[in-house]
Amino acid sequence: MSIFLIFAFASIRVESANSSGLHCGESFGEANLRSETQGTTRKRKHRRRRRSRYIPPKKVKYSTAFEILSDTILATGVQYKKIAWGGKYKHNFHLIEIDLDTSKVYLKTLKAGNTNTSIDKLQNIVHNFDSLYIDSVLVAVNANFWRAYTNYPIGPTIVDGELVEMKTHKNWTSGLFDAHSHLYIDNFFISGTMQGSNNSKFKISNVNRRRDTNGVVLYNQFAGEVVPYISASSIAKDVKDAIVQALSEVEFMDSTDFELDSVSLINEVIAKKQMSSTEFHNYKSACHYITGPAVNKETQAIVMNLSLGLVNMPLNGFIISYGKNINIDKMPKPGDTISVKFATNVYDSVVFYNSVSGAPRLVRNGKAKHEARREGLRSRRFINMQLPRTAIGTSKDKSKIFIIAVEYSSRSKHRVGASLANLTKIMKRVGAYDAMNLDGGGSTIMVIDGKNILLPEKPDASRRISVGLGVILDK
Repeated sequence: MSIFLIFAFASIRVESANSSGLHCGESFGEANLRSETQGTTRKRKHRRRRRSRYIPPKKVKYSTAFEILSDTILATGVQYKKIAWGGKYKHNFHLIEIDLDTSKVYLKTLKAGNTNTSIDKLQNIVHNFDSLYIDSVLVAVNANFWRAYTNYPIGPTIVDGELVEMKTHKNWTSGLFDAHSHLYIDNFFISGTMQGSNNSKFKISNVNRRRDTNGVVLYNQFAGEVVPYISASSIAKDVKDAIVQALSEVEFMDSTDFELDSVSLINEVIAKKQMSSTEFHNYKSACHYITGPAVNKETQAIVMNLSLGLVNMPLNGFIISYGKNINIDKMPKPGDTISVKFATNVYDSVVFYNSVSGAPRLVRNGKAKHEARREGLRSRRFINMQLPRTAIGTSKDKSKIFIIAVEYSSRSKHRVGASLANLTKIMKRVGAYDAMNLDGGGSTIMVIDGKNILLPEKPDASRRISVGLGVILDK
């Protein structure tokens, strides 16, 4: 799905006279002014185009039974089905049903490049995991939405107990997995605290990126090998790379236009670099884990140093950065033991190790009604267009996991994608007591045996994504 419009499927059109988007001799300020004066016209054209391209969804008459097109046991307790459901117009979707009581699999968040700003094809993410670990990826699907330019995943993202992303967008939904891969779906918000041996206590304002000059930020392995990480490339190269990336996505563009303004892009790159350079002048501590990380569990670590400038990321550890408002006398000293705890607003007694995020919730406590409006989603296209979709759900007793990927529409085959209402019906019908929507549209993909099974004619095709969700075979 989209890489920036966090509630819409994005189709990007690059409007740039050159790679930087600046006119000859024009300053950034002048370019901004030019952009603002032209913005109203662009927005009017943009709105007209969106209205004219809107296609009402096809009405699907649901039969009482599924048409099973394919049925395979991938492993003990893991079943794959390809299903058609409907009348004249049908949904074709792929279902993975996991029985956690009988299977030897677990659910794990797969982060592209193992850094918070990396994106990659899901096939490559799976291949990289399989090359590093004894366990192997049985099935994988796309997961979180992510932001353009920076590529940060949207919503709380946990990998093996460590937070990649902490903040929740609006009132969006997340799915958190405990040690046994039981899935908890809710509107999660995560807060963090750090306590030193001198009883000093700090609120952790964010993870892996600083949004202002004050407060305490925790950086872990997903932030890179050094803090602050500053790209050696120039602003011009960063901008050029972003535009090339946008143009390379043409094959996977879908329903909602988003015009990439080159001036805005330059401002985004500059802001990112400025905040990185601000971090350089903050005091930072490299810390080594004493106990393993998890959410809703206190984690202990030992402080290894306290210094300014560049700090290398320790193996099996993290870095604490102190903002301008933190007195150095209150900062833990080398050799001190500190405790860090990230806690959820709900299910705070459950210890979580992996998570994905999306929007909206589709099924709540057995009631099949999507919550797009409640979560701040307004786009008619996002809600009503029949597009490829990805969703995940769980049974009432949390012993079963349901993962589905809905195929693209095909006029010739009378096959349609799914609106949110359609997707809600599907998740309820397959047995989900709680369910949520993940990223979709051009990002929708399900990988089995390293291939995209949604496009059998092009099994290696995939949009680059930020986060995947893997069903891992425990060997």
